[in-house]
Amino acid sequence: MVSAYSGMLRRKYGSTLDEKANRYLSYLTEGSARMERLLGDLRAFTHVSTHVGSAPESDANAVLGDALVNLKLAIDESRAQVTVGPLPTVCVHEFQLQQLFQNLIGNAIHYRSEAAPRIHIEAEPDGGAWRFSIQDNGI
Repeated sequence: MVSAYSGMLRRKYGSTLDEKANRYLSYLTEGSARMERLLGDLRAFTHVSTHVGSAPESDANAVLGDALVNLKLAIDESRAQVTVGPLPTVCVHEFQLQQLFQNLIGNAIHYRSEAAPRIHIEAEPDGGAWRFSIQDNGI
């Protein structure tokens, strides 16, 4: 509903709105799209948690990108600097990996000193698996 009404507002009044109002409409549209994906992921997670089976391949770079979009406001407000090394494609459900990234990055932003948070994420091969590491300058 949010997506539909923000689309109608953009179509009817988009040419008469100033840049700030159009940016707010973009935030509404993007936020509702993220919410739609989140609900879809939640349905997939519910399905996964009730059905045993192997996880699909997921691009960790893309999943991290989604997590960073969801945390954009907190990152901007805290002036956090997030750097990323190369990340692999791994067999994991995207929803779970995204939640992990969001929780760890969110904690690094929340539990910090006076300095702006600096967060680094990377992965390296470890035998037949991948070892992810997330470092920050927080307390």
